[in-house]
Amino acid sequence: MPDTISLDDRFNYYGIDQAALDLVQAHRDQLDKAITSAIDAFYSFIRNHPLSADKFSNVNIEKLRDLQQSHWISLLFGQHDDRFLQESKAIGNVHLKVGVTPFLYVGGYNFVCKQLTTELMSDPSLEASQVCSLMTAVSGLIMMDMELALSAYVDASNSYKAAESANQFAESIVDNTITLSMSLNDVAIENSQMLLSLEATSEKATSIVVAVEEMATGISAIASNGQDVAESAEKAMSETHRGKQIMMDTSESIHKVSESVRHSVEKVQSLAEATAGINEMIKIIDNIASQTNLLALNATIEAARAGDAGKGFAVVAGEVKSLSSQTAKATEDIRQTIGRLNTETDAIVEAMHAGSAAAESSEQAMKGSLDVMDTINNMVELATQKTLEISSILEEQRSVSDELSKSTAEINSVTRRDFEALDSTIDATEKVVQLIGDQINMLANFDIRHKSVRIAKSDHIIWKKKLADMVAGRQSLDADELASHHNCRLGKWYYSEAGQHYGNTAVFKALEGPHKIVHEKGIEAVRQYNAGNRETAVKLLSDVEKASEDVVRLLDELIQKLD
Repeated sequence: MPDTISLDDRFNYYGIDQAALDLVQAHRDQLDKAITSAIDAFYSFIRNHPLSADKFSNVNIEKLRDLQQSHWISLLFGQHDDRFLQESKAIGNVHLKVGVTPFLYVGGYNFVCKQLTTELMSDPSLEASQVCSLMTAVSGLIMMDMELALSAYVDASNSYKAAESANQFAESIVDNTITLSMSLNDVAIENSQMLLSLEATSEKATSIVVAVEEMATGISAIASNGQDVAESAEKAMSETHRGKQIMMDTSESIHKVSESVRHSVEKVQSLAEATAGINEMIKIIDNIASQTNLLALNATIEAARAGDAGKGFAVVAGEVKSLSSQTAKATEDIRQTIGRLNTETDAIVEAMHAGSAAAESSEQAMKGSLDVMDTINNMVELATQKTLEISSILEEQRSVSDELSKSTAEINSVTRRDFEALDSTIDATEKVVQLIGDQINMLANFDIRHKSVRIAKSDHIIWKKKLADMVAGRQSLDADELASHHNCRLGKWYYSEAGQHYGNTAVFKALEGPHKIVHEKGIEAVRQYNAGNRETAVKLLSDVEKASEDVVRLLDELIQKLD
């Protein structure tokens, strides 16, 4: 409750009037001396008394003595105003913080009052009545000061209890709040990583859509070309059949020519044989002509012998001789003609044989060509069949590729919607994370045991989240502005006197390594990302993740040891 009693009311209630204040001022020299002696005796007393010695064993007594003497001078001889009221109340708050109980506090006032009385009574410059009047005035001021201090003491005690309750409440919820913060930040990190994955999936899906569309276009073109090839193959097969038929007709014609040449050779050979018979007959005729000529010669000789009687016979013999000569000449002409005929016949026969051989060779070659043509025809038929099958398959593939293109486009569309939905979810999660972060910062204002170590767990998850958001393109970071492992909340505690108090424990020593890695790898990841090396940054985040897990685990172990 606020203090509603004024300073004038207090002066009136404690019987402090101007006369009393003037009396105190008039004996300042005696009071200064008495206060100095009383305070020296007081601090000697509390340092040696068993009920108070432990409260002041590690306190700078000289400093306290100077502050106490300054306060007493201000109380007795200073300006009594609102500032004086606040200073008196502040004294109670200070005593509360150092653990001085009301018992020790009131006992201290009692000791100082008794010492002042003793010092003033022993002052030869003062009479007993003066000491009595002076102590009455001083006692009023002392009682008012003690009341002010005790009222502030009570207020401070209530505030302290409230603060203790608040601290206890804060301590009771800080771990759950930190756990919630860690969980939410882990979710946010997972969402950012999922967002990054969806972004990559969307990019790949877009590439696939383009590739599938290009493939569909290519398959369509191939299908069209395949149809043209199939038609060309059918035409080729038709032309092959026609060519085969022509070759078969040609082979038949060659065969007929070959047969005709063979028959001609036979006839020419028959002619040659007939010519040979004529030659024999010519030989006979030639012999007859020779004998006739000889007979004619003999007849002529006999006719000459006969004289006139043989003239008629001689005429006949001359005619016979002339006929014989003509026969011989005709026979010679026939022989020469037959010779030329034989020569020509031999040439014809030889030519006929060559033609027959050529015809037979052509016939054999044509048969071989027909065999090759059959093979080609079979191959063309097979190729045509396969081409038609391929054309049919390509038509099916064109339909399938069109469906695939549509499906891939739908997948890409769904992926983009998922990406946008997740992005909205991340925004909502981010707001909750910020609220939890604000709550942790608020709890950090309370006096919580091992506060820096506990909150450091949340700090490290938040650190990871910032890096994940950066890689996902949701946050920009500057490596030069990031805290090192010495300057973060945990680092400041770790390298402080408070932290080094636990420097000999194994878990404390083990914490430094992974904590350093978290910051160094994280800062390097930021540099790599800002340099355009996104993949390298992602790999560095894996190192941060592993080291951060070790940090959180070691912090939990350290908290258990600290408790």
